[in-house]
Amino acid sequence: MNQGYNGELKSRDAGRIGGRLGGKIGGNMVKKMVQFSENYMKDNGGKL
Repeated sequence: MNQGYNGELKSRDAGRIGGRLGGKIGGNMVKKMVQFSENYMKDNGGKL
């Protein structure tokens, strides 16, 4: 994957590049978002 235009890159290759790194980063971000939402709902009577 190159900085800038990557139109020639196949989705299979992009997944292979970003999948390993993105999984850990993405998973942690989702975990933090769920935690934030749960705390927010706790403090606001269960409403988002």
